[in-house]
Amino acid sequence: MYSNKNFILKFLLFSFFILSCKTVKEITKEEDIEDLKKIPQNALFFADKSNVKLLILPEFNNMLIQYYFKKYFEVWNNNYIIPNLKEYYENFFKEEYYGENKQKIEQDFIEKIIKNSDINNYPSLSSEGITVKTTELRVIPTHKPFFKDFNKAGEGYPFDYAQSYIINGNTPLKILHMTEDKEWAFVIGIFGQGWVKTNDIAFVNKDIINKIVTHKEWIVIIRDDVTIKLEEKNLFLYKVNIGAIFPLIKEKETNFVVKVIVSNEYREGVEKEVLIPKNVSNRGFMELKKGNIAKIINNMIGKPYSWGGLYGNRDCSGLVKDLFSVFGIYFPRFSYHQFQTGIYFTIDNLPLELKEEIIKKNGFPFFTLIWMPGHIAIYIGEFENKIVIFHSLWGIKTIKDDNTESRKIIGKAVITTLEPGKENNNIKSTILSRVSGISNIIPPLYIQQMIIRSNLIIQQ
Repeated sequence: MYSNKNFILKFLLFSFFILSCKTVKEITKEEDIEDLKKIPQNALFFADKSNVKLLILPEFNNMLIQYYFKKYFEVWNNNYIIPNLKEYYENFFKEEYYGENKQKIEQDFIEKIIKNSDINNYPSLSSEGITVKTTELRVIPTHKPFFKDFNKAGEGYPFDYAQSYIINGNTPLKILHMTEDKEWAFVIGIFGQGWVKTNDIAFVNKDIINKIVTHKEWIVIIRDDVTIKLEEKNLFLYKVNIGAIFPLIKEKETNFVVKVIVSNEYREGVEKEVLIPKNVSNRGFMELKKGNIAKIINNMIGKPYSWGGLYGNRDCSGLVKDLFSVFGIYFPRFSYHQFQTGIYFTIDNLPLELKEEIIKKNGFPFFTLIWMPGHIAIYIGEFENKIVIFHSLWGIKTIKDDNTESRKIIGKAVITTLEPGKENNNIKSTILSRVSGISNIIPPLYIQQMIIRSNLIIQQ
């Protein structure tokens, strides 16, 4: 039986331990954020409510899909630029990083990574490949995390700067190099550039490439965590997420039969057939309309935030890229480049009310991106006269009593206003105050017509 004295001592020691481990990040309950209590976390609510109509010409929509496939197969068609790996590394290793133990990463470990990268012999390959499972794309060839200072707000977990993206299985890529130990391959593709595990890819020959590139019918995945199994043996291969596409072989009552590439013992690609349920996929890219975009948003709502696709989740730009892939619209990997993809204009340094007025007047719900340095969101409508956005949000900037910066952690994909948490008196800055520009994904009708005519002239 504990004495009162021993109990008090243990309690004080435990309290000291908890306080010593406290970081500058605050775990937020949903009731702490008014937006999450009031605003329906249902994108269809806003799609049904919106009266704004945007006409998309079928010819223009087809051009978007053709461009998507062009980017998808670009590296197989030898239309790519070889990245400068030495410069890539010099920029990355300028910073100071910390490991999973919150200790500074030693220079010896960094030197081992650089040596294993065999930069002096880069590029040592120029081979066509494909992912044979869903895999992580890393900035450097290691699964060890590279965090920045844990004591700074907005740093530490989950911001692993060595993490770049998550690549779905069956995605084309170009293999440019391998590490000395052959564990990692440096690859490029529609996803960008970086290192993947060699066990997660296969080399593909011209016959396989030709069959895939010329394939006419495709299915697109519309839900996350979809299991891919071999039809012949019901053998699990991997899981894929929203936006993955597969060549369609045939259609059954409740499933699509699609083609995938698996690896043999020599890491050569081999064609196989798998079943994908119809309730998690769509025959062809989905029709580009706000109701369909809302359905995909609803499949993403609540998904945890993760930097660079860590743990198979998404950051803000990964969400935009994956969401619009379902409709055959290509977006680059990073938010600033995504902002520049559409018809964009800047609105920074304007009064907050004027910013909102410009977005309402010039934006199209579900077809407009709202951008600020380091973050991007999708404008989906209004709630109680306030602009509403869908985004993957890590946290809200706050100021603590001692005047140090902190975060109220949201940590997932949510629907909010541009001022989530505004009702709290410790908010440092709102999203609205930092918004720098908006970008309309679909141009006005007359510009669509001009692009169509220009494309016809080029083809002639």
